[in-house]
Amino acid sequence: MSYLSEIEDVLVLKLPAELDASVAPHIQQALMLKIDSYRKVIVDATSVDYISSAGLRLFLILVRHTHERNLQVIFAGVSLALLDTLESVGFRGGLRFAPNVAEAFRELSPQD
Repeated sequence: MSYLSEIEDVLVLKLPAELDASVAPHIQQALMLKIDSYRKVIVDATSVDYISSAGLRLFLILVRHTHERNLQVIFAGVSLALLDTLESVGFRGGLRFAPNVAEAFRELSPQD
């Protein structure tokens, strides 16, 4: 399954319902092959209802990578449960969130 797509000049990462060790390494590998070709990334977490430590590691790698390269990243559709999990492991600070993918696109200004 392909988790990555391109819409206009934005890389969109659509996360699965279960973000665990069976899928996170595959997503990470595909993401790292493409991400440097983009300045803007939307992480669509609308479907995520479970995240394991492997999924959290994927988030950490994504956040570090985008920060080091000054890429814009917005997390869209993050549930309250996932948000609580991210906060409990220290991810909340400095991350951008949008209620859905459409709003994330609106927040990514064309001139950035």
